[in-house]
Amino acid sequence: MSAASLQYAREVIHAFNEKGFAALDQKWNGGRPRRFGPFARELVCRVAKTPPQRVGCPFTTWSLFRLVSTSPPGTGSGCGTGSSSPRGQDS
Repeated sequence: MSAASLQYAREVIHAFNEKGFAALDQKWNGGRPRRFGPFARELVCRVAKTPPQRVGCPFTTWSLFRLVSTSPPGTGSGCGTGSSSPRGQDS
């Protein structure tokens, strides 16, 4: 059980009296903004669901590094197989 201040307990009770069980739902806020938009996310998901051989890559399964280093289809760059880490590429 967690410790809560009396003021917080009062606020929760008042909110419950006004809104019912909807007041107990978590309210997500804060955090850093998304780095990629819906188009980029959809593109990465489509590439990850495609077998690597279908896009001309020599390996049989995707890894995080291979997904990061593989250019989007249609750019003509082929598959990335370098040895650098995907960390720190955003600097």
